[in-house]
Amino acid sequence: MKKFYILLYALFALAFVGCNGVEGRTLASFSEEFAIYMNEVAQLPVEIAGYEEDELEYIVSDPAVLELEDLNIRPLSVGATDVTVRVKKKPKIATTVRIYVLREFVATPKVRTQYPIMKVGQTAKLLFANMVPVGAPIECFEWENSNDSVAVIEDGLMVRALKAGTTTITATLKYDPNVSGSFELVVTEGAAYRGDNIPVVFLRTENDQATLPAGEELQLFADLDEDELDNYYWKSTNCAVACVGENGNLMGCSPGIAEIYLYSKINKKIYGLVFVEVTGRPDNVDYVGRLIAAAEKELGTREAGNGYTKYGFWYGTYYGDYFTNLAWCAMFVSWCANEAGISSTIIPPYANVETGKSNFLNKKIYHFREDYVPKAGDLIFFLRDGASHTGIVTGCDGTKVYTIEGNTSNMVARRSYDLNYRTIDGYASPNYPPYTPDGE
Repeated sequence: MKKFYILLYALFALAFVGCNGVEGRTLASFSEEFAIYMNEVAQLPVEIAGYEEDELEYIVSDPAVLELEDLNIRPLSVGATDVTVRVKKKPKIATTVRIYVLREFVATPKVRTQYPIMKVGQTAKLLFANMVPVGAPIECFEWENSNDSVAVIEDGLMVRALKAGTTTITATLKYDPNVSGSFELVVTEGAAYRGDNIPVVFLRTENDQATLPAGEELQLFADLDEDELDNYYWKSTNCAVACVGENGNLMGCSPGIAEIYLYSKINKKIYGLVFVEVTGRPDNVDYVGRLIAAAEKELGTREAGNGYTKYGFWYGTYYGDYFTNLAWCAMFVSWCANEAGISSTIIPPYANVETGKSNFLNKKIYHFREDYVPKAGDLIFFLRDGASHTGIVTGCDGTKVYTIEGNTSNMVARRSYDLNYRTIDGYASPNYPPYTPDGE
């Protein structure tokens, strides 16, 4: 059925676009856009007549999406790209087709605006909040809005809230109307409440930015007084896509949708929610420097009399309140990695030292002390002679290793050890994305 819809769509668009006739020659597109599924191969929808092959060049704007082979389109990944065919010596003679690559099965989109509840006058971007990508570029969907008096959809898939009320926004795949998703947008002039009269916390991004390149940061704000924020905590639902720091600084890790909450510590039913799309991959980010800087800011921090630390509390918001008052050296390392915006796929959070070692052994990045010289950004593990402790390596001079550790004398402190210190078992060397100082 989906192939039928694509064929039907192409037939309706079968008017030559970008036609360039020169002395009986033809270089033209059959349509402005074309869709193909990952499991298919199709011919580029252009007509070429009167030109020799070596007179033309083919430009794919995003080579990660597809490749061309003898004018055949071979999909590589879901996405959108422009394909331009032009005459080498006369580049103004050209034609361009926008090509969409779709997954064979396109999921029902979970339609949202970046702010799920909007205030009058706000603008927010439309996006798909599916944890797993729907399998088709968002450009492949047509949009409907049930109540233009409440909100309107503007260029760039931006929604502008006009007056208090509700409206249903629906996205339907152009090539298969059976693939469709919708949601009810609520617009309010003032306070808003969920069931049982629970107040909504309004969140917003810096400059209402809706996309975040991986490796970069974006500040989040809450419609709360500064002293009230002490009673709330930030949480990301997927720390492989984005991490959020204790002060609401969002850090992109990998492509996907970041779903970020601000919860009340007193009543978890009171919360705010914002969606941000993370794009691309980190480009020359100094994650080692970030990790050490996050640890250095905590120097001197001590646990409370009952063993409470903010590191245990943070870990407990993800894995259960049980961890809040436990020994916290490993949770300190995990907290610092999160504050540095390091993906959970690079440094998986751990509260137990043996578990941390096992995780890194499985990743084949754990090195026993006898066979390895540590470096800044490594994680140190003390697991011999009855020890169970971990920390962050800040440097090594060939004789000693230097660290910052949590829960050392019940505080965060710097330490140093001979490389053959008896309780050191080894080091994890996380696979940080490549970094070159000054971009050299």
